[in-house]
Amino acid sequence: DKTGTLTKNEMTVTEIQGLKYKYEVTGTGYNPDGGIYLENIMAPNIVELNFIALISHFCVSTKINENQVLGDPTEAALIILSQKIINQFKLDKNYLKNFTIKKVIPFDSNRKCMTVLVQNLESKTPEYLELTKGAPEVILKKCNLSEKEQESLNKKNNNLAATGLRVIALATK
Repeated sequence: DKTGTLTKNEMTVTEIQGLKYKYEVTGTGYNPDGGIYLENIMAPNIVELNFIALISHFCVSTKINENQVLGDPTEAALIILSQKIINQFKLDKNYLKNFTIKKVIPFDSNRKCMTVLVQNLESKTPEYLELTKGAPEVILKKCNLSEKEQESLNKKNNNLAATGLRVIALATK
């Protein structure tokens, strides 16, 4: 949501559009109070939301210290989204500490995305996740989706963008 951008230089994630579900995110600004709702009911702990928390936490170069953003307002909104998911599902405080960054490919205008390789330290065997955020038209082409699924998500993304929302795709492999 770009409504706070001009007045406070703050951004807030207001919607999450998945392949099957559309979630509403409540709360404003850089306060982790708020929740994730599915059809006006508090969303259940769905694996895709846990992945969104990981991507939103690790796939950023911005930091928030004592409510002061050091970096990009959009990335700060993603960090807050991660905190909302972790708070709502009462994930272990060490949940994010179970992962360590192994490699970062920063955002650049040619790739139109940022990728971070993390290792799950809790796994008995080396388990790695590739976390990516970026332009929906780029990310969707890299996903293992049918043509119909891609068309559906592109249409949803275009509709969101037409209402003034900034649309960012998140993916994991």
